[in-house]
Amino acid sequence: MGPPTSSLPGSSQALSPRTPSPGTPPRYKGRPPLPPAVLSAPRRSAPLPNRPPETQTQPTTPMPQRPPALDLLVVAAHPDDAEFSVGGILACAKATGKRTGVVDLTAGEMGTYGSAAQRAEEAARATEVLQLDFRTNLGLPDARLEDTPPHREALAEVLRSTRPRVVLLHDTQDRHPDHVAAGHLGRHACFLAGLVRLAEGPGLTPAPHRPTRMLTFYSNRQPQADVVVDVTAGWEVKLRAVEAHSSQVHRESKADRSEHPEATSDIVGRMTARARCYGAQIRADFGEPLGLLGPLDWTAADLFGGP
Repeated sequence: MGPPTSSLPGSSQALSPRTPSPGTPPRYKGRPPLPPAVLSAPRRSAPLPNRPPETQTQPTTPMPQRPPALDLLVVAAHPDDAEFSVGGILACAKATGKRTGVVDLTAGEMGTYGSAAQRAEEAARATEVLQLDFRTNLGLPDARLEDTPPHREALAEVLRSTRPRVVLLHDTQDRHPDHVAAGHLGRHACFLAGLVRLAEGPGLTPAPHRPTRMLTFYSNRQPQADVVVDVTAGWEVKLRAVEAHSSQVHRESKADRSEHPEATSDIVGRMTARARCYGAQIRADFGEPLGLLGPLDWTAADLFGGP
């Protein structure tokens, strides 16, 4: 009896392994022979069947375009904090052609007035009034807001995506614990957003960014301000944005006698009085105060207010 024979796939002819015919792939010990079509296929990719060759080299979808960077971003603990505290600054910045945005860290769901859904609707109306270019809500826990690594990294991702030049953060000496936590959280997130290796983490935007300037805004205190911004030109827009938060402005009950300086039925009146007080310091009708977080990087031209 002769030696054993093997049949190639797709062939009815038995061939001896000692005398392979031309074009037959060599046999390798321990694995079956592959079909000639597989071994003879070119290494470079070929057009798929039933598809025109020219479509193989074109992307199926265009690459997403990153939106323009923001000039000003406010990091607020609750959906109304930005409008109440620095709504005039946001309105004036927008009126001068700046790109503006707000990050609400919580939905304000633990507040005495208004549900989370109602406050989201109010924030949407205020966003339209201020013509914000960007607004988002991180959905962090209201009344339990903490400066933790996961919360910092969530905010850092927003900072990398929006790339703001100037960031306004809560006063860390505020009486509200969420405001204090938001202030610390914002400072730490601004630092983390500039770390290259953190930005390269899975699912993150690989573009580290650190704001040019960070400043503090005040909600419940009236300290001596480092900077007072003249918001006279944007005051009426601010008031319309504040009025959009109707659940917080038009209280249904006076049962809540909190220590909030504006916790009365005349919130707008108190807000106006405060703005007039700060405005008087710079000879303006209305002003909103800010605190410096670090020295101003002025040139001589900045010192004298012009070239």
